[in-house]
Amino acid sequence: QVVPVLRSLARFGVRFLADQPSHGFGAQRAAHALLGAWRQRHDVQLRARLVVVDEDEVDIVLDGYDTRVERPQGQPDVVMKTAIRELVEARRRNGVVAAELSGSPEMQDMFLEAFGLMLQPADEDAAVRE
Repeated sequence: QVVPVLRSLARFGVRFLADQPSHGFGAQRAAHALLGAWRQRHDVQLRARLVVVDEDEVDIVLDGYDTRVERPQGQPDVVMKTAIRELVEARRRNGVVAAELSGSPEMQDMFLEAFGLMLQPADEDAAVRE
């Protein structure tokens, strides 16, 4: 019963994060704070790998309505490569994230929907970084 409260705190607190979170804010923390806090209640079976720029990575396992963050193992259904700062910005701008996403289109859609994300169109990536 504490999970909804923690999710609300994470969603509220994201606006106070530094633009570039500290070195200790790696893939595992990002998975919990920047993805898990936005997890939609859908019955989904999916293994996603979150790879952050510095090559830190974790698997996010969606098993029905449950979500687990684990060490990478096996072949994921979806791989998201991005920087932590891009996930922070996504939460500040209504879920639009600059990232590379691989996997079947169906699995990509399930992943994005499960975490309330939308991919930033490639032609906008350069404009955002300037």
